[in-house]
Amino acid sequence: MPAPLGQALAGNEGNLPTTRSLAHERWLQVCEATLILVAYGSASVHPDHRQEGMRRMRSRTLKTTHISSVVMAPEGAPAPKTVDEYLARVPIKFRTALQQLRKTIKAAAPDAEEVISYQLPAFRQNGMLVYYAAFKDHCSFFVGSAQSRRRFAAELKPFEAGKGTVHFTPDRPLPTDLVTRIVKARVAENAARRGQRNRATVPTHANKRKRDRR
Repeated sequence: MPAPLGQALAGNEGNLPTTRSLAHERWLQVCEATLILVAYGSASVHPDHRQEGMRRMRSRTLKTTHISSVVMAPEGAPAPKTVDEYLARVPIKFRTALQQLRKTIKAAAPDAEEVISYQLPAFRQNGMLVYYAAFKDHCSFFVGSAQSRRRFAAELKPFEAGKGTVHFTPDRPLPTDLVTRIVKARVAENAARRGQRNRATVPTHANKRKRDRR
């Protein structure tokens, strides 16, 4: 896995440090691997179990490395609380690419909420939609589900860099139309999943009558 991006200090954008702590590198790599597991984990694993496993993994990793940020910040600095804070730490070369991606996602999912999840920028609507991030020599886009990944596999193939990872750069950006269709597909996928959950929790007339007789 490529080494993630190091720190970019204010007034020194684009000048990457030559050294980073081993713990910091390890935490960054674990975070990306963790996100891939969440987004593309086996469909046979119940989502609640996968979520709990991820929470425990993340907790153990934080305790081990004592690193709070997975983006460009001095070691020990607080993690970004907003997407704007995250982007402010990204060198201008990659920041422009991420801002364009952010704009495209917003247009495709105008009702989605921007959040920081696993210390990475993400969009949420009836669950997580997509994630994105900056690393040392590329940016990453996380589709958010195995179903959508399979659906767009042919178009994503030129950008693939391992299971669950889509890489792009300012010189080789993801097609806007492709991102738009992926995001809209994720919105529809989450809405359908939400509808199924709601229907599963609505009591049938027979069950309601049984409860009324008790």
